[in-house]
Amino acid sequence: ENNGIRLGCYYFPSGASKMIPWDSIASVELRDLKWYHRKTWGNTSFTLGLWFHYDQMTRECKQLKAIVLHLKKGRTSPALTVRPEQADELFHLIQRHVAKVKQ
Repeated sequence: ENNGIRLGCYYFPSGASKMIPWDSIASVELRDLKWYHRKTWGNTSFTLGLWFHYDQMTRECKQLKAIVLHLKKGRTSPALTVRPEQADELFHLIQRHVAKVKQ
């Protein structure tokens, strides 16, 4: 979206979406999720400080990547899972939007 990024099914248990304005994002990070990671809706033990939205992707994280949105305020960073073939393109798109707002 023009004003930010919307994460569907973000809030538990309602499934309501969360709108994150571009200017509230301090930085963006692309992470590999390893075979031993298990992703659940919300905060997980292996990713303290990250909050995953519910995306119906496999809970077994082998072959998945995570885009982490480090926010200027707050202790929890929203994270979304992406397939490897889409990860770089989506990561750079988000990164460009964040950089444009900082200018």
